[in-house]
Amino acid sequence: WQTVLQSTMPCVLVVFIGSWSDRNRKRKPCMLVPVIGELIRNAGLLLCVYYFDWLSMEVAGFAESVPTSITGGLTVLYMSAFAYIGDISTVKNRTLRVGLMNLFFGASWPIGAALSGILFQQYGFYGVYYISSALYIVALLYGMIRIKEHENSSKGKDPFQTSKSCVSLFSDFFNLKHIKEALNVTFRKGPRKRWLQLTMLVFTIVVVQGPIQGEFAIAYLGARLRFQWNEVDYSIFSTFLSILNILGVGIAVGILSHLFKMDDALIGVIACLSKVLSGLVFAFAPSKLYFYMGAVVDSMSSVSYVVVRSIVSKTVPQNEIGQVSAVIAVVETIVPVIYKPLYSSIYRATVHTFPGAFYIVGSIMLTPSIFLYWWMYRLNKLEPKKTFVTERETLNT
Repeated sequence: WQTVLQSTMPCVLVVFIGSWSDRNRKRKPCMLVPVIGELIRNAGLLLCVYYFDWLSMEVAGFAESVPTSITGGLTVLYMSAFAYIGDISTVKNRTLRVGLMNLFFGASWPIGAALSGILFQQYGFYGVYYISSALYIVALLYGMIRIKEHENSSKGKDPFQTSKSCVSLFSDFFNLKHIKEALNVTFRKGPRKRWLQLTMLVFTIVVVQGPIQGEFAIAYLGARLRFQWNEVDYSIFSTFLSILNILGVGIAVGILSHLFKMDDALIGVIACLSKVLSGLVFAFAPSKLYFYMGAVVDSMSSVSYVVVRSIVSKTVPQNEIGQVSAVIAVVETIVPVIYKPLYSSIYRATVHTFPGAFYIVGSIMLTPSIFLYWWMYRLNKLEPKKTFVTERETLNT
């Protein structure tokens, strides 16, 4: 029930929050509320540790799942952060900023995973939760003090200065029409084949994120069978792969995009080629050495996610980024639900004949995205670029 709650609740909330964020041009509260939820979760888990002998595991599960679910968790945080970057960035530096955000998000996972075990061994549950809570408080204070709303947000009516009752505010926030509006905004027609571009980008998200989620669920089982790896061996490989992916994102946004001014769609072609070719190397790798070589080939694959976000922000106006990002977040939440069981079924069917077959399936499913990115690249070259973002010299670069 925890997995269902943590997946479905943010998936529903993100659409309403994205719509509210666009209507009121407020990004900051949407970024801070998930942090508060994480802080409340830690407080609940600390109480569960203190009263360990008195409270049941169901109470711990409730404390862990409910606060983060009702505040949106990482789904809402990431959507809001992306919308905020879209507001404060120019077209020229947006890919760089989106890439840096993905870079830090990506780096935080292996760092947190590496430190969590050490901290738990040294300080136990209390130490882990106290340190985690301290970091959340620092992030919350920093966000409250340092993060400023975009200047255009002050031009609209303050959503908190209203004569409406709490019931009216609640019913307006959760009005089902906002779901329809978000879908209409995302897939409506516009300049430079907007509808077609966004539809293709959503499809690209599915075929890129799907194999990543599916492989993550069973890659360890395949490596253990093929190379007789244990948990430590695979952990070392995963760390190596994560570091390479972080370096790949850094190279793409820092050198290809920012320095060489390469088109986002062309970077997407490179990223998808990296994932397709690495899938073939992983599938047919006869030894550990070749498997590690596959990780090197895969180093640029994570860039595709950065490219999608960047292209979306340059395709839609600022006052629609929240709703479009919310729809994308919903798709990203649904993808693991589909692909993880699919990959598990493929692995069970081929484990005794070709245990690397699921990598081939991923490469095949990802191949169309190469041509989609190439089509977008040609579109950018053939048609003059139009953007809804007003360039300002006062924006920080």
